[in-house]
Amino acid sequence: MHSTYSDGQDSIELMIRTAAMNKMEEIAITDHLYDERFMNGKSVDEYFREIDDAADHYGQVKVLKGVEGTILDSDGGISIPTKAIEKFELVLVDFAWKAKGIAVDAPLCKTDLMKNISKAFKNLCANRHVDIIAHPFNFGRLIKNFSFDWLKESFLEEIAGYFIEGNKSFEIMNDQWWWFPELHPDVVTNEYARILNVFNSCGVKFTIGSDSHSHQGIGNRVYSDVLLDAMSKA
Repeated sequence: MHSTYSDGQDSIELMIRTAAMNKMEEIAITDHLYDERFMNGKSVDEYFREIDDAADHYGQVKVLKGVEGTILDSDGGISIPTKAIEKFELVLVDFAWKAKGIAVDAPLCKTDLMKNISKAFKNLCANRHVDIIAHPFNFGRLIKNFSFDWLKESFLEEIAGYFIEGNKSFEIMNDQWWWFPELHPDVVTNEYARILNVFNSCGVKFTIGSDSHSHQGIGNRVYSDVLLDAMSKA
């Protein structure tokens, strides 16, 4: 979940308080980090202190000190500073608008673009600090004219192999549908369930995340369950 340290709407204290009120056993605060400091200008140490203070006050919920970075290029560079990454208890990395060669300065040739995507996954999965690949294949808003048809089973199996080799988890994120604004909901659900089934058959581990950006979204996994249901029926 995200707080006002990045693009969330509510404070860390309110997020943890809500989790406690909802009788949740364990949560992870995973604000975006693109540099030495968070988006609100505060440091990693300030982030940790605020998490600790709220977690101590609401002791019935375990709070992981997490972070979400973004991949910067197909060579596997990420936005989380090297000297900070080892401090976090949980590290997620996503594909977003900073990914050079994929979302930025992407090759016009689809074959070259897919090679960049494969290389990026391979290098990201080789990073020992990364625990979870956040909302994989969220390319609807990132790549012009993206089509799920590009993701052939052989290509998906190749990427799944990188996940297995690097011991990475695949996040089934509750807002996955948001990344595909031009597609009908049924298309997104069916196509993403197809992806999940390939990764499941290869033995990849999954996590489920609310990706909550406000206290009202904490614990919301409705669409994640929709995907899991579609996956089981495919």
